[in-house]
Amino acid sequence: MNFLKIDKIRDLSLIDLEDKYIVIAVDSFGGIGPKVNDVVKLSIREWAIALLRVPLMEVIASGAYPFLVIDALGVEYEPTGRQVVEVLKSELSRLGYLNIHINGSTEDNIPVSSSAAGIVVLGLAEKDRFYPGTTLNGDELFLVGVPKSGPNENINLRDDPEIPDILDLISLRKIDGIHDILPVGSHGILYEALQMADTAKLSLSLAFDIQIDIKKSAGPSTCFLLSSLLPKEEIERYVTAPVFQLGKFIN
Repeated sequence: MNFLKIDKIRDLSLIDLEDKYIVIAVDSFGGIGPKVNDVVKLSIREWAIALLRVPLMEVIASGAYPFLVIDALGVEYEPTGRQVVEVLKSELSRLGYLNIHINGSTEDNIPVSSSAAGIVVLGLAEKDRFYPGTTLNGDELFLVGVPKSGPNENINLRDDPEIPDILDLISLRKIDGIHDILPVGSHGILYEALQMADTAKLSLSLAFDIQIDIKKSAGPSTCFLLSSLLPKEEIERYVTAPVFQLGKFIN
């Protein structure tokens, strides 16, 4: 029997289809949401947008086109789960993904007073347009956005000018000359930047005048990193959030 070849790069799982990869990203939430005992309170709409954001950004950043979203919701279907799915569909449509299949499950046997969820996004990438590890010697390291994380900060993923929209990421991913892109999560900027360097078998030389806390959690990917030889001014043309130059990748 022939088995599929499954690999992993950073937080992504890859299923090898000879000339393509199925790219799989996953995220989970607990104690965050619209329920009475949640530590971080979000509306259903805010919660659904936050659920989708991290794994969707990871798939898009890799160069893959998303085709399936799986939501495992630890809340009842009516009304919470149903409304979450409606928001997921609306957000995907806003981003231009009109034909993505959504599957999932809800908790309808036991009443819950605290929100929990897992979400998986699958995408398809051509191998010659799969970008993790493509950072080149001499590439600059740029940060788009500002790291923010609850519960000490209020996060508005759609209306905060310091947080990039996923549309910004989609725009940048189409630009020739932009190599690796990596959303930043709870590990912080420095951890993810070193991951980028390691994947490309390069070293990272940080700038001396960094004004951003590079060890702070970025929560639901309130910022992302990219490697490129393009000037900072060129990258700023395609995004609404602030751009910072943090260092350089070297042999």
